[in-house]
Amino acid sequence: MTNLYDYPDSATPLDLDEIKGLIPTHIVNRDQLNELEQENITQARIWLDTAKFKKINTDVNLRKLHKQMFSNVWKWAGIFRKTKKISE
Repeated sequence: MTNLYDYPDSATPLDLDEIKGLIPTHIVNRDQLNELEQENITQARIWLDTAKFKKINTDVNLRKLHKQMFSNVWKWAGIFRKTKKISE
């Protein structure tokens, strides 16, 4: 179990400003965050089954999908990141 600032290789690093956007106040570690995000993603999959998109891969539609996937977890869901994330 790691805190929110520590992350395994497969996790996206979060900076302080991003963590300030966390909606639930009881989350203190990555396991709790992952569980909550997974619950939200499951709800988004149900939404996506009924969503009517001609093309999903547009900026607007991808942001709608991201918002559905993370709106119960992050205030910034559906908004492009302002920090650069590097995957190695």
